[in-house]
Amino acid sequence: MRTKLPSNPTSVPEPLTPEESDERNRLAEKLDRQIRELTQTSKQSFQSVIRAFANCLGAPDEQDKNRLIWHGIVGYANADLGSARGIEEGIIAFDIFTSLCMNRLPNSFLEWKNPREDLSPFEDMESAPTRVAYTRKARTLQKQFRTMLFWLADPNGCSDLLRRQALRFLMEHGQKDALRFDASPNHEFSETDDGAGYPFFYWKGPVYYRTILTPVASFILERIDKYQEDELSLTKAIPLIVCKRAKCGKFAVSKKIRKDFCSDSCRTLHYQKSDPARHAKNMREHRARKWNFF
Repeated sequence: MRTKLPSNPTSVPEPLTPEESDERNRLAEKLDRQIRELTQTSKQSFQSVIRAFANCLGAPDEQDKNRLIWHGIVGYANADLGSARGIEEGIIAFDIFTSLCMNRLPNSFLEWKNPREDLSPFEDMESAPTRVAYTRKARTLQKQFRTMLFWLADPNGCSDLLRRQALRFLMEHGQKDALRFDASPNHEFSETDDGAGYPFFYWKGPVYYRTILTPVASFILERIDKYQEDELSLTKAIPLIVCKRAKCGKFAVSKKIRKDFCSDSCRTLHYQKSDPARHAKNMREHRARKWNFF
């Protein structure tokens, strides 16, 4: 059984002091510059954006945009949003998965949508459409977001109350009436996508989101539906795990060779403590393979 949900995975942020507020304003400006630099590459190609985002999330070899969204989800969920460095890492990850979710339709509008440059589509940002408010909203939502992820990663390891809370949170932010689409005719149709036009009759794109979590919540619900309708395997639909090492408990995007730990070091530390005999045996075999040249 995987790591259980901590009793208090992330505390609700305390009110900011004037000094902290000034620091957050400076940080928000820095984040704006960074995310603009990333999305500027969309003028070259969508794959340029994928590569830039993958490098930023510490997954430079990842080319699958759906798995890259999960890397962003994990980065946001694992970030310590009580520290300046954690906010920088966590909000950048939040920006990336939100941007990817907003731009993931194959026949979406050509202009790349950057949530930090335009907060008007988000209903929950209408009263304070500022970058600082956006960052604070993301911090406030992290605790419930993590709870929802624990349910996805280990549904049988959660209490009935937690499962209900997680699903309610996901539906509140991502059910169908939480987003609204608009459409525009394509004036450059090409059946073969030969560069002279595009193989779509019209462009489709969301123009309204109930909350800043609606893009990713609707993505997660869609992946769940694809799994339940046998369109995707569970590991492809929701490639999410919680590290098995008790003192870690971080989320990670699963890999075929590492299904229960967020890193090789966590796997080593886990077996070093829980099964020292097995660990010693594995280390002897590893050294033997490493030095057996003949």
